[in-house]
Amino acid sequence: MQSYSRFNQAKLKPVSNLEKLLVGAANSDDFSEHLEEMQRSCFGTYIHCGRLGHQLYLAHDTVKTTLPKVRQVTNIRTICKALNKTPVTKTLLGMVHKLLRLYLTLPVASVTSERTFSSLRRLKTYLRSTMNQNRLNNCLLLNCHKSIIDTLDTVDIAKKLVCADEPCKRHLENMSRLEVCA
Repeated sequence: MQSYSRFNQAKLKPVSNLEKLLVGAANSDDFSEHLEEMQRSCFGTYIHCGRLGHQLYLAHDTVKTTLPKVRQVTNIRTICKALNKTPVTKTLLGMVHKLLRLYLTLPVASVTSERTFSSLRRLKTYLRSTMNQNRLNNCLLLNCHKSIIDTLDTVDIAKKLVCADEPCKRHLENMSRLEVCA
């Protein structure tokens, strides 16, 4: 279990238990203890545990039917693949799908979100008076996903943008006397 082995802290116990519950049910293991523990945790208020228990028994069959090559489920991604393979399973296993969405939206650590707010604070301080909300959001996304942005070919993107706008293209060609869009 991924989260259990790395994050064996009291605050993260409900998350670890949730992962054990889902992976155990997908492997047709006894998950009753984990279901009772989940019902007592903070997730119990969002999930109808009676229905969830019945749907978890079907989770194993769903994984085996949609992903026949999988011998044993070791992570949540496999369960997600099985549910996404046929859209009707999301409806039939509604509580399992809801639990998966809850699990996938939980931040395991707060470092990323703290870093995002720190970036926002720096950006707002630097460009506070010259920026509207839409541009601020775009700059924040670029700053937060810097590793992805660094791999992009910015010259090629700039050429595509210029080629899409005819007046801009004429203006740049007149300025540089070069053919921008070949």
